[in-house]
Amino acid sequence: MKVMRAFAAGLLGALAMSLAMFVMRAFGFGISLEALLGSMFDSGGVMSIWMSGFLLHLAIGTVMGIVYALAF
Repeated sequence: MKVMRAFAAGLLGALAMSLAMFVMRAFGFGISLEALLGSMFDSGGVMSIWMSGFLLHLAIGTVMGIVYALAF
């Protein structure tokens, strides 16, 4: 198994999801997974909440990529 490829695939998948949600927000959909995740751990300003959620989203994506590679 190539752990770095799984790590990169999970990271790219999480980035693609964030880009898709950005486009959806531009079209008026009120979706922000990053803000939802960030609000669980951070009570600072809006940008602080979004950034901590974004980093958590990327971390979860990379872990999921590695878990998927181990499973299959």
